[in-house]
Amino acid sequence: VTATYTPGGGDPVSVVGLFDERFVKVSADPHGAVESIGPAFFCLLADLPTDPEDDDPTLTIGGVAYDVVERQRDGLGGIRLLLHVGAA
Repeated sequence: VTATYTPGGGDPVSVVGLFDERFVKVSADPHGAVESIGPAFFCLLADLPTDPEDDDPTLTIGGVAYDVVERQRDGLGGIRLLLHVGAA
């Protein structure tokens, strides 16, 4: 899918990646696993105009604006951006 990636202080760019509306995140906890479900977008870091670790970007996918709430690098040049529907 093509998303519009808008850096906190720059111009928007089109980025191709994988979008999952119901990504399942499981976090280990001493008392059990905690699971959350929400939208996520995976793409190559090289395709982004800024490093999302150093920026506060938004993504627009299918006309819906999302805030990036968590960043997960894969160690191979990709990044998963966990999203939340923006307030816009």
